[in-house]
Amino acid sequence: MKKSQEVQLFEDEPKKVIQEVTLDTEDGWMSIQHNEKEICLSKENWLKLVELAKQVIQATEKEN
Repeated sequence: MKKSQEVQLFEDEPKKVIQEVTLDTEDGWMSIQHNEKEICLSKENWLKLVELAKQVIQATEKEN
């Protein structure tokens, strides 16, 4: 399965880029692309990475 979306690259400039996620449903591996950069990892590790990012965001918001 593959999905993509267009997002604004930076808040202070209008440049748009494509984000794309491809999931191989047979082996559970994902390819994530953002601004022509790619990362590939298992679905489980992707979910762990997302959770880690949430923790960092929450900790940063508490500091501000």
